[in-house]
Amino acid sequence: MSAASCSEVEQAWLDAGRRGDAKTMQGLRKLHPKWLALDRVVAAESSPKNRDEGDEAPSFCDWEKFHLPTVGVSALHAAAWDGEYDVLEFLLKEGQQVDERGRRGERLWSSSTRSWIAVRKTEERLHHTLRVVKLLLRHGAETEARDNEGKTALFLATNDELFEVAKLLLENGARLDAQDSIGRSPLHACLRTAVEQSVLVTNLLVSRGAPIDLPDKTGETPFTIVVRHGDITALQLLLNHHSLVATPARQDFSGAVLLQAAELGVVDVVRFLLDGKYTSVDIVNARGETALHLAIMKQRKELVEMMCKSKSAELLLAARTKGKGESVLHYAARYGSPSDVQSVLSLLGKGASSEVNVASAQGLTPLYLATTASTAGSPSERRAKVAQLEKLGASLFSSVALLFREVKNAAGVALVAMHPAVRRCLTLWMVECSASSPTAFSDFCVNWVACVQRPQINPKQAQQATTKQQAPIQHRVPLTPALSAFVCAGYASDSIPLLLSLPLKLKTAPRFLELLKTLAVDTKHALLQKLQVELQARWKIKSDDCSRSTASAPKAAAPVKAKK
Repeated sequence: MSAASCSEVEQAWLDAGRRGDAKTMQGLRKLHPKWLALDRVVAAESSPKNRDEGDEAPSFCDWEKFHLPTVGVSALHAAAWDGEYDVLEFLLKEGQQVDERGRRGERLWSSSTRSWIAVRKTEERLHHTLRVVKLLLRHGAETEARDNEGKTALFLATNDELFEVAKLLLENGARLDAQDSIGRSPLHACLRTAVEQSVLVTNLLVSRGAPIDLPDKTGETPFTIVVRHGDITALQLLLNHHSLVATPARQDFSGAVLLQAAELGVVDVVRFLLDGKYTSVDIVNARGETALHLAIMKQRKELVEMMCKSKSAELLLAARTKGKGESVLHYAARYGSPSDVQSVLSLLGKGASSEVNVASAQGLTPLYLATTASTAGSPSERRAKVAQLEKLGASLFSSVALLFREVKNAAGVALVAMHPAVRRCLTLWMVECSASSPTAFSDFCVNWVACVQRPQINPKQAQQATTKQQAPIQHRVPLTPALSAFVCAGYASDSIPLLLSLPLKLKTAPRFLELLKTLAVDTKHALLQKLQVELQARWKIKSDDCSRSTASAPKAAAPVKAKK
């Protein structure tokens, strides 16, 4: 038979397929078994109507030409795309493999479900699609067969109008934790669809135990999608199935949602949970942080304002983080904006004046954090927060903080060391003083050198040095003249770390405080002036305590003269 006759047979086969005429296709195949062998390789070229030059060939046969590698695969996918049940049944009974891929790796699931999604046909056609899926399952189609994107059949049935298809797939073993090439699960696909289009399938998947904490390759989980997008409908579904979505680490599911929503700044979710009384406003995470702590730390201004005005917000005032023992005011000072500080102060109300000087477990006050924390914001933001706190009488240090402590010395010289928090303030503010008034700062450092005690060497180390015919360390280069020369040479700023590491001589400590006062005035550094005032007051208390101790100590009895 001529090539033209073969083409005519092929065309007749295709025309019958387009009409859904399985009987004619069967007859042609019996007459021409070689030409219409299902495994016969055919050309993949095509010339469908209304296709612009340069367009990519379609993935599915449109019954114009054979577009896939073999006669059987091409016809099978075309029939699935058109929903031709009789043709599909005929081809499968003839032995065509049900899991053969299309050009882009698509499975028959793709052909049947995507066709329905593309044209949004009638309910009758939807019922027909369901029949096709059942047919494929009867002929051994694998629910976990993947296309080129790693998607299984369930990924293609996440639209509510394909709810029955999704249900059927689950009943036939479709996995809820299947992940595609980018790590997304069917539940990811549902939640990334418009809410009104996937609520039924979302509920179905969650009710069957779909994992909500399964991350894709970007780390995004279905749980974070719900919270980040503020999807209240999907959130309600998760809450309805809280026993299925809770984990040992997240037994209070509503509380976990509140904390994550606060961290992400999703106001609608937080308001929904609090107004609906799904959880308490003072629920905390493993670090002891409330939702307000997290909102402040992540600088969620709108959420901070909303939470400070919410019902039962006063419960947040008693919350303290674990370890550091920081309140929401500490967090506002450390992380927040001036508006966050104002919101928390408004929540404190009349009690704000007493709260501004409450120290954390580490002895740090809100004012100290606002001025020294690296996360406290720009210089202008720090100044604004300081002004707000100082209006209420805030101090840098709590009233019970020991800003000076005595240090033992091998040479018997009485020494005192400053609290690490004081040294932190000086480290930061000395740099500012150096920039504003280099001369005054240099003079201060030269005089500071005279107030500190040089390091002392252990007598044993000195003996060892002598034994090794080396000069003892303290006899090599005197520290005080060398440090003074270093400062005078223009390296005053570089000397600060060393000066801060050395204790003050007890008798020169008052002199150091006077020097600090002069520097603060000369440089017009308000915070340094405040620091000096607080240090001066604490030094006076320490001196008075020492005087009282000395006065109350029993005097030694006078020696009795021996009788001659």
